[in-house]
Amino acid sequence: MVYVRWKLEHTPFTGTGYDVGNTTEITSFFDPILETNLGSGRDMFKFKVQNNRGIYNNFFKVKDKITVYRKVNSGTFTSDDIVMVAAVEKVPYKNTGTTNVMNVDCYNYSEAVMSAIVFVDAEALSASAAIKQGLENVTNLAPNFSVTWDNVGNGTTTQVVGKRYFYKTLLSMIEELSEDKYTGDGRYFWYVNNDNEFIWKKDTAYGTGSFNSGTTPYREMGTKIDTSKVINYIITKGGILPNGKQVQDYVPDFASIASKGYKYHIETSEANTVNELVKSDIDSDNAETTDGYPDLTSSFTTSWIWTGVTVTIDTVVCTQNANVTINRGSESLNKEAYNNILRAQVITLIRKKARDILEVRSKGKFILELETLPGQEQWGLGDRISCVVPEIFYNSTTNSTSTKLLRIQEYQLTTDSEIFELEEDTGSV
Repeated sequence: MVYVRWKLEHTPFTGTGYDVGNTTEITSFFDPILETNLGSGRDMFKFKVQNNRGIYNNFFKVKDKITVYRKVNSGTFTSDDIVMVAAVEKVPYKNTGTTNVMNVDCYNYSEAVMSAIVFVDAEALSASAAIKQGLENVTNLAPNFSVTWDNVGNGTTTQVVGKRYFYKTLLSMIEELSEDKYTGDGRYFWYVNNDNEFIWKKDTAYGTGSFNSGTTPYREMGTKIDTSKVINYIITKGGILPNGKQVQDYVPDFASIASKGYKYHIETSEANTVNELVKSDIDSDNAETTDGYPDLTSSFTTSWIWTGVTVTIDTVVCTQNANVTINRGSESLNKEAYNNILRAQVITLIRKKARDILEVRSKGKFILELETLPGQEQWGLGDRISCVVPEIFYNSTTNSTSTKLLRIQEYQLTTDSEIFELEEDTGSV
């Protein structure tokens, strides 16, 4: 017989820190539920207490710390059994005359940290170094809710980001820098662990497991298709040229539009691209200008590399993977060419960004939901599970069952069961 025990410790928040000396164990709770997610999904813990005789009146306050332990088939707790360190978010109260219950809702510390505004100059930093710096900056501002970089298990990238993140949320910066464009070696996934450490690893660096509906025991299995995050028509913006004209483009996925209708998205993450390229040119030129251009009075070579195919724009040859030299004989003609070449380069960059988004988001994601006995599977967030489910993954052409690789995107822990949500990395339906 499988049984589960929980332990909850309450530490009051004083307004400036935690009163560790007043930590107490909560012994009269019931209906505990813990849910944790990969990436930006909300991690939460909630439980109920019976408030007979008002014993919990004014006891739980916002930001109080709740340390959550969970153990399967054992009654002895150690620090290894901590499954979340959370903070109280709200305490809804219900008194019907026959019931007197407080519902205590908590969130993982990462909630407060990820919504913080960061200022990170990643012009010369790698993605891993930039994220680490962002975490450190936020921790310095809010040490009581710190999330630290895992120096042992995290991935380390070397490709330079080449941009700055000012007035951006830490979450938006992390999500962008986890893409292959910035890591240089594939997509990265992340979560915050029980020790409030930020885990950031390459997609293939996570653990593996297997599930076979014919041989692996389970309580319940279900499937669904998540189309809530589908994007198939992107309006992407690249910034304002020195001549005052806006650079933007439209990138559709017509196959997705045909099956799911128009799902619009305005992409502004590259809206500073023009400004960044122009600033790089002005800085490299070492000449003071007042019109927003680098010095174009004579021949000028861009500091950035032309990434499109080799073309000629305004008689200027733009060679793939090379700097562009503009020399049309006059400042006005050079400015005209500079604007047109800059626009074409930015269009190439923002289209690439839009296509990267469509590759992941233009199709709905298949999700497999499994409910198992407590402690049955030792799967963790981000783990890749090879799934054999003849009821769903059947190849009619070869008359055989196919294997589908799914990632643990979310799991929920209760007293009676463990519920896993396994999801495709890239949508296929």
